[in-house]
Amino acid sequence: MLVAWKKNVLEMNPKNWDGITATYFPYFFIPRLARWSYGVTMFMSSTIVLPKLLGRQRPDMIYATWAYPDAFAAICLGRLLNIPVVVKIHGSDINEQPNYMGVGKMISWCLSQAGGIVSVSHDLAKKVIDLGVDKSRVKVIYNGLDASLFYPMEKQKCRETLKINKDASIILYVGNLKEKKGCLDLFDAFAKFKQNDRRIELVYIGGGACEQTIKAKTKQHNLEGLVHLIGQQKHDVLPLWMGAADLVVLPSYAEGVPNVLLEAMACARPVVASNVGGIPEVVPNTCGILVSPADSVQLYNAMDQALKQSWNIDALVSNAAQFSWEKNAKSISTLFLQQIPDKNGRFSHNDN
Repeated sequence: MLVAWKKNVLEMNPKNWDGITATYFPYFFIPRLARWSYGVTMFMSSTIVLPKLLGRQRPDMIYATWAYPDAFAAICLGRLLNIPVVVKIHGSDINEQPNYMGVGKMISWCLSQAGGIVSVSHDLAKKVIDLGVDKSRVKVIYNGLDASLFYPMEKQKCRETLKINKDASIILYVGNLKEKKGCLDLFDAFAKFKQNDRRIELVYIGGGACEQTIKAKTKQHNLEGLVHLIGQQKHDVLPLWMGAADLVVLPSYAEGVPNVLLEAMACARPVVASNVGGIPEVVPNTCGILVSPADSVQLYNAMDQALKQSWNIDALVSNAAQFSWEKNAKSISTLFLQQIPDKNGRFSHNDN
């Protein structure tokens, strides 16, 4: 949990920004048990460091960028300090967290108490509104990407730098290796290419519970040398892998708006992804192919088509150019500076 101070705004988010003084503090919880208590323990832990933080500067608002437990702790702090709270929702905090016992009710309470809610997609915004939150308090602000890192690069140069096969078609997956991300469906779909004469390789970037399963399936299907598990990579290395790839695939079962797809398109690489969450909002048919989740046959057909199809580089890059952190920051800043000073914490207009 991060408490960051800038322009009298208290922000809680596990990230760093240059030029912002950040104070980290631990909070007590029992991993995987009593999730309903995480918000309470986070709030209690925050009150320990609160006097010191208030001695530095009193905030005008709190910005909590996760529905639970961060938002719960933030709402409690907001009530304690009598200041408004804005909550940002991302995806799994709304799509998955409510499935845990007691957590769903706490999230609903948090959202009903927040002065405003920032959603990364219209799909998530609708889910929040369906929970009973007034539409006027929900603002859709898409995440962005770093255009100084993610931009079109020459494929063969990227492959030379990475020392990987120059002749194969490369399918790239970037994300957690867990079942709900569709990484096993991707393997099953990829295995069908074995019947194909083309040299096609699959690269997984990331780690997680399914890693050993993928290794076992690779051996079982005699795909050694064609399936590569390279673990987690630094963010500034990802553009090289995207530049080296022919196709980026993300067959998740649920999503907000995954940045990996925006970054792939910025690198002029087409995508194949599940038709879930906010993905249809950011991936037009000029930039990729959308499929039903948990359908390896449909996924194989989409990947096969995408690898054979000619894609317009300008369409890919121009679509990704709509999503920048500069645009995101400007929208967030406008929200804070124009909406929060009225002390109601409510949005005066809705641009959705």
